[in-house]
Amino acid sequence: MSEYWISQGRKMCPYCKCWIADNRASINFHEQGKNHKENVKKKLDELRKKGIKDAKAKQAEVSTMAQIERAALESLKKDISSNPGIADVYGIPESKIEAVKEAIDTKISSAPPVAKTPAKKPKHFKKGHHHHHQKHVNENAASTSSTSNEPAHYWVCVSSSSVSDGERI
Repeated sequence: MSEYWISQGRKMCPYCKCWIADNRASINFHEQGKNHKENVKKKLDELRKKGIKDAKAKQAEVSTMAQIERAALESLKKDISSNPGIADVYGIPESKIEAVKEAIDTKISSAPPVAKTPAKKPKHFKKGHHHHHQKHVNENAASTSSTSNEPAHYWVCVSSSSVSDGERI
């Protein structure tokens, strides 16, 4: 009877990109290691960041499409209002022009408002940076006669030479 050598299986760790013996002891030893745990944490952080980025991209896409649709409806209403004869081009019978205008007004008014992105603090501002100071400006706080419900916030860069010694920012 002849004996032959059988190779023990090996398993690839998807996080560490290394091969380990395909037995419970080797797998447990590898998974309890510091490098493996760090690699798993990095991969999970990477997936979380990708999910957030994808969600923001999807929201931006939805917002852009809403803006496009709203602009198209407003343009259609303007075209029909200024030249009722053009309704035939859009396939709207003259008897339904007023109904279409009302439907457009209803759709525009019921559409969610276009999302505005809040003012973000620029990345180049570092807390405690000694050459430049950061200053938050709220324009609507200074003038209460503003018609907008949303405050206009932005960050400005103020060099340390333009700030007097007693002024706090």
